[in-house]
Amino acid sequence: MRSNDDYMKPKILVVFHSANIQSGATRSLTDIMNHLISTKKYDIEVVFPDCAGSAIDYYKNKNICVHTFQYGKLMQDLTQSHLKRAIKFPFLCFRYLCMKNEARRTAKELKNQNIDMVYSNTSSVVFGGWLGLNLGCKQIWHIREFRVKDHQIEFFLGEDYLKRFINKCADAVLFVSRSVMDDHVDLIDKNKMAVTYNSYPESFIMPRDRFNMSRKLCVLIAGDIKPSKGQLDVVMAVESLLSRHANCDIELHLAGRKSNSDYYEKIVQFTKEKQLSDRVILHGLVNDMASLRSQMDVGVIASTNEAFGRTTIEGMLSMMAMIGRNSGGTTEQIKDCETGLLYDGTVEDLADKIFCLYKNRSDMKRYAQAGFENSVELHTKGRCAQIAEIAIDRVVLNQ
Repeated sequence: MRSNDDYMKPKILVVFHSANIQSGATRSLTDIMNHLISTKKYDIEVVFPDCAGSAIDYYKNKNICVHTFQYGKLMQDLTQSHLKRAIKFPFLCFRYLCMKNEARRTAKELKNQNIDMVYSNTSSVVFGGWLGLNLGCKQIWHIREFRVKDHQIEFFLGEDYLKRFINKCADAVLFVSRSVMDDHVDLIDKNKMAVTYNSYPESFIMPRDRFNMSRKLCVLIAGDIKPSKGQLDVVMAVESLLSRHANCDIELHLAGRKSNSDYYEKIVQFTKEKQLSDRVILHGLVNDMASLRSQMDVGVIASTNEAFGRTTIEGMLSMMAMIGRNSGGTTEQIKDCETGLLYDGTVEDLADKIFCLYKNRSDMKRYAQAGFENSVELHTKGRCAQIAEIAIDRVVLNQ
């Protein structure tokens, strides 16, 4: 039974895109929700598109009210042929109509729950937008991806349609980086926009007392194994480096779910052809990333356009020296030659940057320490969650 105080609290309905707590977007929003729950200012309820999942278990264990409704992503995969996308289009139209009907049905179900605001996580699902419109309540939308630039997907009715819909629904739009915000500024009201980088709990802070100043250099690239993450480029960079400096003692570690089987097989085949099996370690999905990072010296972010790389900050918080591609949100996380190194997107330049850290371990240590200090200051202490809280206060409480 809820206390009288609970009835006085504004109620926020938080719409997730995934019930997997290991999903980067789900983890990031959960950090914000944990902060909001700790303030005891709001009554939080959560919504998922699945009936079961680790995130559902997590919130139930925290005694948060959990709803499950039928909705999903309505995105076209731009890596598929025009023919496949054309065949898929009628099915997406049907799913869209079903989702809108589900939003209307859900709004009727919740009409007596006094929902003050709907908070939609990611732009990959639009259920929260339609739910908020049917409830007639305030909305915040938290956009965490470029879509086309990073995941090679787009809303099935077009990117302009999606941006206009978000602008229609939302009273405030939060972006995970300035780069992502700039990508939406053409069709979303600037006055609604704000940037809030991801927050990390203190458990992610993993300083180290000693650095590897002379032994084998261990390099890590973490994340789902798929073309947009660039793992093959990193393997090719190591091969290029070794072809020029055969005596380099370097080991590359890939940790992540096999998201694209064809791409994964390309990596395996290239590794075999170039006889790199003793240099390239494929870990698959790793549950204890903190333990693995403690054994690594350098982290690489090779994504074509990273909206906000959680793995970048997690690497920095583990005191790894980070090398990132000079694109997207990565440029907001790594200051070149200060908190890490940026490379120009080519295999050759990446090989040069890895070799630079291999030869200059004092620079590696300096970048690792500076990146650690910067990431602790900007991405822990609840600062990012506090920015989200300010936006919620403004929308819900008119503060």
